Parts: sequence; structure tokens; C-alpha cells
Amino acid sequence: MSTQMIGLDASGGLGMSVDEAIPMIANLGFDATFTAFGPPAEINRLANLIAKHGLVYSSIHAPFKKNRELWFDTLDGEDAMREQIDCIDACAAFNIPISVIHPWIGFADHESEPTAIGLERFRRLADHAEEKGVRIALENLEGENKLRRLMKELWDHPAVGFCLDTGHELCYNHGRDLLAEFGERLIYTHINSNMGITSPDGSIFWHDDSHMLPFDGIVDMENVAARLKKYGYNGVLMLELVRGNKGDKHTNDRYLAMTDEEYLTEAYKRICRLRELINQ
Repeated sequence: MSTQMIGLDASGGLGMSVDEAIPMIANLGFDATFTAFGPPAEINRLANLIAKHGLVYSSIHAPFKKNRELWFDTLDGEDAMREQIDCIDACAAFNIPISVIHPWIGFADHESEPTAIGLERFRRLADHAEEKGVRIALENLEGENKLRRLMKELWDHPAVGFCLDTGHELCYNHGRDLLAEFGERLIYTHINSNMGITSPDGSIFWHDDSHMLPFDGIVDMENVAARLKKYGYNGVLMLELVRGNKGDKHTNDRYLAMTDEEYLTEAYKRICRLRELINQ
């Protein structure tokens, strides 16, 4: 396996602005970054800033707050569809190869069955992405049955692949080995850890999605490395981190006590450690 690029999300919960994060990420030795979606003028500005610092703008994280509505025949569903199309168009306009999409959002009804209109919309998104020369990476989280159905329906589509979020796999997918199902279609990663499902009744909730540094928490990073190696993954090893705590959790207190440089330096060490495990 060739050496992977390593990256760090500049727009997540790092406790600093994107403009502060990008030069620090570059100076520490990272190769790539990604940001959230925004207006075209802002994506253009960020693309120029990222290029100025010698980084690869490897993906945009597509909007997700309305993605539940993609599965329903409503005006909100059409609005959510337009957001996804706009994100794909931004990727194409600024030579960003991947749009990472959440197939679903929501915990109360995350096991509801996929709908015909939802499947049709995602097919349209895939076709639009292919036309624009962009790839869609479908990410694992709650609503796993929607991901599974979409991957089945779009398995051979040239514009569609899988994004493994290592933390989501543990706290949203009950530790199921999703690469055993989707590893052959893996095109992107979000690397992070957490403490698993903490509710006594086994229910999943976003407070457990703590996005800790790899090798903290209980995600088995040696197993992650072995599985990425098994499926020949050569894409970016992208850290998606949250520096602060979620809800009433205190998993990330130690990160809040660090300086920006200390935290990002530790992040760099951890992702290099994962890369070394994969390349052994």
C-alpha cells in the first residue's frame, strides 16, 4: 500500500476559525483539509487560502440539517435536494473531488424504511455528480438502513462511494464492521474516536459522538488500520475532530486544557501513528 495523505478538518470544532486553522494545519505537516459547505464566494476564498498554504482541498462536507427531508415528498425535501446539488456544483467549480453526504439525520425515527422518493433523489444526485466530475461519499451514521439501501442501489455508480467515519461506526452503528459491507467502495474517511454507546438502554444519541483523537476513546485503531489495509484504501486519512464536549459529557476536557498548537500537534502525531500501522 502506498503512503496515504493525512488531513485535518479545518471547519469542525477545533476551537479556532478556519482562517487560523488552515495555516496551522499546513505548518504542522498535514497534506489536506476539508471544510463545510458555504456560499460560492466563501468556498472560492477558502480554496485560494488552502492552495496558498500548499494543502489539498479534498472534500466539502455537504449540508445535513435537512437531510431527513430528502426521504419525503415535501417542499423541505426539495429544499434539501437543492442544497445537495449546490454543494456538488461548488465542488465542481473549485476542483474539489468529493462531496460527503449524510444519508439521514435524526434519532427518533432513524429506523424508518427508505422511501421511493428518497432513493430517486439520491439517484439524481449521483447522476448530477457524475455529470460534474464529482464523487459523492455516503457517510455512516444513524439511519444505517438508508445507507445500506443506497449503497445497494448505487453500488456500480461511478460517482458514488463510501465514507467511513470510525467514531460513528462505534457509537451509531453499534460497532458493526461496515467495511465488511462497503469496503470495496471506500473512497474517503473521517477518523476519530469516542467512548461508544453510553445510554443504559443501548439507544444511540449524538452526545456520544465525541470525535476524540484517535487512540483515545475505545475505537480499536489497530483494527481500523487492518481493515483499511485489507481493502487497499489509498485515499486521505482525514481527521474529523471536535475539541470540546457534547452535552453533559466530559470526554474532551483534556483537549480544552491544551493550547491550539499543542492540540493540533497531538492530532498530527495520532494520524501519523495510524498511517504507520496501515503501512506496516
